[in-house]
Amino acid sequence: MTPKYLTLTEMLTVLSEAKKTSIRNWCICLFAFRFGLRCQELASLTLENVANGVLDVQRLKGSEHTVDEITPDANELLDARAALSAWMRERTREGETSCFLFVSRLGSGMSPRAVYNIFEDAAYRAGIDANRRNIHIAKHSLGVTLRKAGVDLATIAKALGHKDPATTIRYYQHVNRDEVKVAVTGAFARLATA
Repeated sequence: MTPKYLTLTEMLTVLSEAKKTSIRNWCICLFAFRFGLRCQELASLTLENVANGVLDVQRLKGSEHTVDEITPDANELLDARAALSAWMRERTREGETSCFLFVSRLGSGMSPRAVYNIFEDAAYRAGIDANRRNIHIAKHSLGVTLRKAGVDLATIAKALGHKDPATTIRYYQHVNRDEVKVAVTGAFARLATA
């Protein structure tokens, strides 16, 4: 089963639209994609979860507890470190005191539905079709992007926080005929030169 996903180009357009609305919205959408976080996981993040330049989160649905470095990126829209830093500056200027990382306009933690709506709105403005505007699409998009880049399934499982490798295999083991052709041709070329 191949999951619904956004191409990297589409995801970048969503991130751009989110950033036009607010730094907070960009950071939420980026963390959903870059770290493969679910809506509830994003809504539950606290300041403690992003201390010391790492994202420390207990994933839901029986997934792993993960600790990932919040890294920069040459592409400004994918720069998780810059996004978090910009959001923290804005949050501090507004005098926010909530323990939650992402806060509503009222200063409280955000509901999962509010987080969902942020992604859905950015995806709508990016021209994404209605059946791919769900924030969980960001997690699948990370998995597919990594798979298309040739990343092995064990690493994809770790990136997505999957505890059960069967989950990763079910969604991301599929290859298309072009990938098979490239792999077989490459294997024979390496064997011929050995």
